[in-house]
Amino acid sequence: MEINNYNDLKALACINNIKLETELPKMLGYKSRWGLKMALENPKKKEKILKKAKELFKIDN
Repeated sequence: MEINNYNDLKALACINNIKLETELPKMLGYKSRWGLKMALENPKKKEKILKKAKELFKIDN
């Protein structure tokens, strides 16, 4: 599976029983779900977040 946006992150979090409100943002370095969602709209931050998420969920691309 390829991670492209916030919805992909939500799906992976649900599959891995990770709480969307608290655990997922903290794993990726953000305080809240809203902060993570806003950061994904910034192209520079998006690449860093997606790279970190791929490492976290052990996805090879």
